[in-house]
Amino acid sequence: MKQDTITGRNHGENYCYYYLHTNGDLIHKSKHCDVSDFEESSFVKKWWLIDLDDRVDIYNMLIHASMLGIKKERLKELVNRWNITDDDATHYCKSTKLTFKMDGSAYCVHGDNFTNLEECTIGFGNTLFEAICEFMKLEVMK
Repeated sequence: MKQDTITGRNHGENYCYYYLHTNGDLIHKSKHCDVSDFEESSFVKKWWLIDLDDRVDIYNMLIHASMLGIKKERLKELVNRWNITDDDATHYCKSTKLTFKMDGSAYCVHGDNFTNLEECTIGFGNTLFEAICEFMKLEVMK
């Protein structure tokens, strides 16, 4: 394994880079690419080194890309490609101390400090993943 000089993470067989372009595209780059090509570029909102065998890595990147304005079509494409499931979302909620429940036909996500609708951040979505993304966006904007 080779260690990345910027992040300190070890490159396995399934590591790669993704960056979020200012136009909303989430773009894949080989682990062998030169990070300096995009790390300080004015057209890159954020970049990630991810392990494609680590669902938490993928999940975190997709949530952050959602918060930063990834195109909805691209997000949906990647959620389908990587088969992001409610099991992934449930695991994420448990690991981050988020609470979720159904509210009618929609998922509702909030932090563990929930008291009422007027004072607390709540994310809603047709899927648990969508509700988490909405919650995270709203929480960051506070």
